[in-house]
Amino acid sequence: MKKLNIIANRSRENDQLFLVELSDRLEEEIGNSKEYTDASLSFDKKTGELLSFGIQAKAWASEKLPSRQLAQDMKIMRF
Repeated sequence: MKKLNIIANRSRENDQLFLVELSDRLEEEIGNSKEYTDASLSFDKKTGELLSFGIQAKAWASEKLPSRQLAQDMKIMRF
């Protein structure tokens, strides 16, 4: 995986989250590249605890679609 850079960070006023977005693209390349890796992290403002993270890496994706059952199982697991 390539090095990821912080492309955005923000704090929501209405809740206690601090959000960080990372990418292997430069800010001016966002939206232009098909081969990319993006990640997002959310932290509790008060404790600094990592609450969630997500990563999207095109290089890790399969050309083969998942089975219908796996797609349904994954949909149920999302929140």
